[in-house]
Amino acid sequence: MQMNLGRTDKGFQFYKCYTIVELTGDQARDIKEFVEILRYVDSASIFGHTHRTFFKHHFARDLYSNDFAYWISEVLQERRLGERVASIDLTRYQDIEQLRKDLIEIIESYIANQVQFRSVPRGEEFHFTKAISLIQPTCYVAHSIHEFRDCLKLVDISSLYYHFFEADLRLKRPTNDFSFWIEDTLNGAELAHKIQRINPYMSTLEELREKIVRLVEAYLNSLALAQFKQKKG
Repeated sequence: MQMNLGRTDKGFQFYKCYTIVELTGDQARDIKEFVEILRYVDSASIFGHTHRTFFKHHFARDLYSNDFAYWISEVLQERRLGERVASIDLTRYQDIEQLRKDLIEIIESYIANQVQFRSVPRGEEFHFTKAISLIQPTCYVAHSIHEFRDCLKLVDISSLYYHFFEADLRLKRPTNDFSFWIEDTLNGAELAHKIQRINPYMSTLEELREKIVRLVEAYLNSLALAQFKQKKG
């Protein structure tokens, strides 16, 4: 168990994230229109209706993991398809285009086995929007694992969202910013992997914060105990 407990020059800069939501002008009244729009709509729209949905509902877990699943199930009343779309594990994706492809395949498979398709009344169409992220640095910078823990307790939840949810898609790597810094800079592979194994879609953002803080504190305690035993020995 090794970790650089001293200060490092390669500090972790916490950023916060703001989002501007824009209408794309595309709207669907049935599942066929929906999947046709899904083929060409901006990737920022797919991101906004899937990953960004979690941030909009960060105070409580939602029955549906994304906007698509909600509309298909509750408005269009295609519940079997809605369940399949809701069951997509968003943590597997480092590429929005792969997510688009999988969504289209799921919907096309459903359409191929249907004879009739429901159409929603005017006013209940699915309106595609796109999420544009605005990123700003915060005043919080950590140069040690202790400072990282302290900063994590204070940063805005938009920082958690940015560093945990957007990291893999932004940098196209299968890890969040926290785990990457801890392993790459502090040699804390064990802690980094424990943080990476957290499923963020099973918690609110505040619960996610608490889980990460608990992991860091438990790891610090185990390191302190190991050092104490080493000195005594």
